[in-house]
Amino acid sequence: MEGKRLNCLLTMKTLPSKRQKQRYVLIHAKFDADFKNLSKIITNAFSGLFGLENLARSNIGFKSSDEGKILVKIDRKYTDMLKAALCFGLKFNTKTVFMESCRISGSIAKVKGGI
Repeated sequence: MEGKRLNCLLTMKTLPSKRQKQRYVLIHAKFDADFKNLSKIITNAFSGLFGLENLARSNIGFKSSDEGKILVKIDRKYTDMLKAALCFGLKFNTKTVFMESCRISGSIAKVKGGI
């Protein structure tokens, strides 16, 4: 009896209202850099401005890159914070680097049209 109940609990899906709502942000860098450097610059800028706690809560992730563009997955509550972190000049190899957010959407297909 308890085996069936445990199996039922393990196979239950998360309710749509309890899922994390994600946004996808297409960021264009004004310089040439690879995926690893772009992701490092963005995480350092976000954590430097808002702290490690907000970085952990934002559930930030990086999806793909194409010649100075990177697709960032972030929680919907933190998209404004990400845009604010990109407004300041970021340091990379003793250079000041500027980035801008091109597109923001809840579906990855709409954002990928800009890559």
